[in-house]
Amino acid sequence: MKRLTIITMAMIMSVMPSGVAHAAKKKDLCPQWHSLALSVGWKKKDIKTLDRLMHRESRCRPKALNTTLNRNGSWDYGLMQINDRTWCIPSKYSSKGYLQSKKVLKTCEELLTPVTNLVAALAVYKAAGNNFSPWGE
Repeated sequence: MKRLTIITMAMIMSVMPSGVAHAAKKKDLCPQWHSLALSVGWKKKDIKTLDRLMHRESRCRPKALNTTLNRNGSWDYGLMQINDRTWCIPSKYSSKGYLQSKKVLKTCEELLTPVTNLVAALAVYKAAGNNFSPWGE
């Protein structure tokens, strides 16, 4: 019976129009954050990419906190996994981190709040020349 099911599914997929086969990939992944993102200044044209990145980075979890893959001792915070060392820790060049200097937040822990994280992500996006390159896009 299991083999028959697999063969049947393969046959269905082979005759299915390609747009239908990929429809699941076009589904919103983190729709619960779309209206908040729009309300803090994200453009509607960026929501699809923001949605995909939010899902990839944090699985839509606002309290996600992870160490970075390069093991440099830094942390990535919240929905968009904003890196503390890059964006909110003071450096030898500045007494404030970038996000503090833009008055987005006072401490990196505030990035665990969805509204602050999305505002900070927008500031990072703008600092990168209005693109998603800080997230590898």
